[in-house]
Amino acid sequence: MDATMSYLEVAGTLEDFLEGKGAAWDWDNYMSATFFADARLQAIQKRMIHLSDEFPADKGGGFCSPEGKEVIRHYIEELRREAPNKVSKSQ
Repeated sequence: MDATMSYLEVAGTLEDFLEGKGAAWDWDNYMSATFFADARLQAIQKRMIHLSDEFPADKGGGFCSPEGKEVIRHYIEELRREAPNKVSKSQ
């Protein structure tokens, strides 16, 4: 995906996913179709790609365990804190 996403936009994508709010393909696009030039956003995306392996969902299903959801919440807070003057151009 050729787009520009700010730290706040990535935080919003993560939050929408956690809360079940995003558009139908937002999470898939974030996970597989967006390539970030910003190393920090690349690292977060890579962690999200493997989060369900690191923190498998409980028997009830879902993307990941409650511990994995806490990791996502941590990134949301971190991105919002770091957001001023941060815009990443996706490649």
